[in-house]
Order: sequence, then C-alpha cells, then structure tokens
Amino acid sequence: MILDRLSKFKYSAIFSLVVGLCTGFALAPDILHARVSLSNLQSEIAELQNEDVAASGQLVIQSVTVETTSTETILDIYGVNFDASPTVTIDGLAATVAAGSTSTHIEASVPTELVPGTYLVTVSTGSTRSEYDAADVAVGLESSGGALTCIEKTATSSHGPYGRTAVAYLPSGYTRTGGGCWSSNAHRKLTNSYPYSGNGWLCSSQDHQYVAYGQVRAYVIGCKVE
Repeated sequence: MILDRLSKFKYSAIFSLVVGLCTGFALAPDILHARVSLSNLQSEIAELQNEDVAASGQLVIQSVTVETTSTETILDIYGVNFDASPTVTIDGLAATVAAGSTSTHIEASVPTELVPGTYLVTVSTGSTRSEYDAADVAVGLESSGGALTCIEKTATSSHGPYGRTAVAYLPSGYTRTGGGCWSSNAHRKLTNSYPYSGNGWLCSSQDHQYVAYGQVRAYVIGCKVE
C-alpha cells in the first residue's frame, strides 16, 4: 500500500491542479513540478504506514526478511491484520505459505534461488483494498559500511492522446528504493505506477471524459554503497 501512494508525496501537482481549476485560480508553473526531496521521502513513508496501522482492519506489511538457499527463498513477513490463509507473491511468483501463519507473521517460500536485486512482495487476504499491501525487499544485497549514494532517474513518454507509458531505469549496481509518476494534463489520469523489471519504475496515463493530449513521466529512486 505504501508503494501505491508514494506519488502522492513525490508529486502533488495533479491534485493541486484539479483544486485550482475548481476554485478558479491559476497555478504557477513551478508548483506543477514541486516534489518531496529524497531526505523527506522516508519520513513520508513512515507517516503513511502509521496511518495504515491506525486504520481499523487495514492489512499492513511492516517488515520482510529474506533467506536464500540453493533451492529456495524463504520470506518472513511481519505486519498486522494477516489471516490464516493469506496469498503471498514475490515479483508476481506465487509463494507457498507455511502452516502456522498468524495475524502478525507469515512464513512463505518460493522454489528458486533469487539473484541479488530488489523484489516486490505482496500479501492479500481478500479482494478489497484493506486486504492488500505490498513492499519492496532487497535480496542478496549487503552493506560494506561505505558511503551511501542515492540517485533519481526519469523517463518521459511521447506527447499525444489516449494511453501513454514511460519506464525509468536505474543504472547497474543501484538498488531500487521507490518511484513515482507525473502527468502533464489534469484530464489524463494515472492508471499504473509500480516497480518494473528488477530496477525500473513503470507509469502510464489515460485521457478521461474527452481526448486530452499530454505526457506521463516516470521516476525511480535507487541507492548503492560505495
């Protein structure tokens, strides 16, 4: 759930633009590009997670630990509002949930050794939004105690109507920590925003109610230890 809402804080321009149009005032161009800095991103994520925990019945992933062997990858998932028969995936691959799962802990495994990288873990217990959450987890990445370097990469779609998609990728050696999307037109709604292909972030938008020209831009944030 935290991943789905990153763009709320990274790019508030779309919401602000809609409010501006409804109230009859114009926004300065620099407002449309306002975004939360990397230094503030972690505190925003923590705030969102605390809100989710406080919400009655919301399933929340709080942490994931990973152990890999030559034959399988084992996940220990901690959080709140799990149930006895959750569905767990890692980068879209269905995981086997061990017996004895509780409302705060799940042990699951996939029959493969995952190469080092960042993977999307999801937990669901039903079909509603409150019964689902997702989290990025780093597999096989260990800190050497060196300096942490973080970067942001972007990609922008072509300009036009109808559906538009952009994917931003990190350079080799960086671990994805988050991402987000921006749409150039208030009538072009964001339809997808999610981690993509190991170290990328995919965004797409679609015009709404009538044909609207514009672009969608994808952002991906990543870090590495020097």
